[in-house]
Amino acid sequence: TEQMAMHRMAARNLIEIKELAFAHIAQSIENGERITEWDVCEFIRNKFREYDMVTSFGPNCSVDAHAGDPHYDPTEENSAEIKKGQLILIDLWAKLEQENAVYGDITWMGFAGKKEDIPAKYAEYFEVLVRARDRAVSFLRENIEKRPVYGYEVDDACRAVITEAGHSELFTHRTGHSITITEHGTGPNIDNLETEDRRKLQRGHLFSIEPGLYMDTCGFRTEIDVMITHEGIEITTLPLQTEIKALF
Repeated sequence: TEQMAMHRMAARNLIEIKELAFAHIAQSIENGERITEWDVCEFIRNKFREYDMVTSFGPNCSVDAHAGDPHYDPTEENSAEIKKGQLILIDLWAKLEQENAVYGDITWMGFAGKKEDIPAKYAEYFEVLVRARDRAVSFLRENIEKRPVYGYEVDDACRAVITEAGHSELFTHRTGHSITITEHGTGPNIDNLETEDRRKLQRGHLFSIEPGLYMDTCGFRTEIDVMITHEGIEITTLPLQTEIKALF
């Protein structure tokens, strides 16, 4: 449908804009120019305008301890400077500036340094999230054609990986939310934490899968969008992030 096409376009744009934002951070640091979380958000908002996209609020760029707060919202006043050696979380969501357009919503992790400088612990935490995210998707693929599947079950499948890794207390929100013409839609959520969502996942439903781990000093999240189509389960926000992105 037209709405699916508009969502796919939004998803593609967000992936491009995210790459431009990371490149902008790297270039600023290399040039010795001061850049803050707020500056990155402003850069992304300008890109939204260039791409004829709109959003109700956001986006979010958080470094180090700020990334450990899933509710952190950078303002010009509270914003941290981004420096070499820092962990960077970028969460961006927007839709085409057209009637009935559907949102895309992604989160990627970066590191303001070289790949070999990424702390082993950071890589470990992120690897757990990648496995949890991918387990949720494979659970959907294995079951969606066979039987009714509910949001709470997908949350359980994702959360189980994090629990097995010994980090259950660090994953403090639901696995995902419905996405429609608003960034948090009215469809089924991927949730067995905040509520037990027993609504059946059906063709045409679109939602995020976004496991996260949050600590006092840092935080991690990976977020993709998943659509149920006549062909089955489609991840619309490819490529998948499989490791923290080194900016240098």
